[in-house]
Amino acid sequence: MLSIGQMAQLCQTSVQTLRLYDKEGLIRAAYIDPHTHYRYYRTEQIFLINLIKYLQSTNLSLKEIKKMFKNDTVSLTSFWNQQEKVIQEQIKQEQQKLELAKFQQRQLDAIEIMKDHLGKGPYVKKINKKIAIIPAKEKITPKSLPDKEVAELDQLLMKAGQTPNLEYGFSFKAIHYQTLEDICYQSIFKELIFPVEEGAGLDIKDVTGKYLCINFMWSTKEYLNNLEKLLSYPINDAFIYEESYPLNYLTTELEDGKNYITELRVLLGV
Repeated sequence: MLSIGQMAQLCQTSVQTLRLYDKEGLIRAAYIDPHTHYRYYRTEQIFLINLIKYLQSTNLSLKEIKKMFKNDTVSLTSFWNQQEKVIQEQIKQEQQKLELAKFQQRQLDAIEIMKDHLGKGPYVKKINKKIAIIPAKEKITPKSLPDKEVAELDQLLMKAGQTPNLEYGFSFKAIHYQTLEDICYQSIFKELIFPVEEGAGLDIKDVTGKYLCINFMWSTKEYLNNLEKLLSYPINDAFIYEESYPLNYLTTELEDGKNYITELRVLLGV
């Protein structure tokens, strides 16, 4: 017979793991010395230990493995077909996490470009993205706190299987305004992170194109000045798009001149 240490070495595992298998009722020691309480295993138990390790490597839990061992009628074909589906779903979820990380990195890259254009007036850049958009049901201005309305958009995105983007934006008519209170947002939008299937219940708009943009640190005092600089150029589109990007996710206050870079942009052409 093999001591628990010898068995662990042969199976490339640990003594603690074998004790856990024993505790969970997966594989008992063949003999326990009544005086020393040392555990001993038979050579033929090596295969079962390796089988448990193998099944764990396919993301089965010990509880699931134990249930499988108790079911003598389980079909190996149906078992592995089902396990393949489980693993494919896990791969899909991990891929979404990877795409989410890549998306946020692209956002950070975009912020760096905005930083380079702070206080330098309007400039042209290409944007390639799709947005989910909803109409603003109530009056929202640059002085409003739109968290409730944005949360409604987040709910629609989650129902469609999307992870809501942390950043959001608004659109409003491209005309001259006297005060911030005169600006009335027409819609609220968020950039899509993942592709959306048809019939998902979202209003999707492809906003890919060439834009005239102006960037500034969020400021209610400077907002209209920057808007006027943008409107001083000949434009064709009827709407201004506004987005603000946080420099620090732990600080959410829209304090003038701190933490948020705001971009106002207007479409020049596809």
